Amino acid sequence: MGGRRSRRPLLFYVLIASISAQIAAAFMGIGTLVALFTLMGLLMSGVAIHAEG
Repeated sequence: MGGRRSRRPLLFYVLIASISAQIAAAFMGIGTLVALFTLMGLLMSGVAIHAEG
C-alpha cells in the first residue's frame, strides 16, 4: 500500500505539468505544441498508471 501512495503523486504531477504546458502553448498560439504536449501527457500518464499496477 505504501508503494501505491508514492506513485499517485507522480501521476498528479505528470497531469499538472502536461496541462500547464498545454495552457502555455495555447496562450502562445502554437497549436502544434499543444498537440505535442497532449500526446506527451497521455504517454506519461499511461506510463505512470502502468507502473502503479
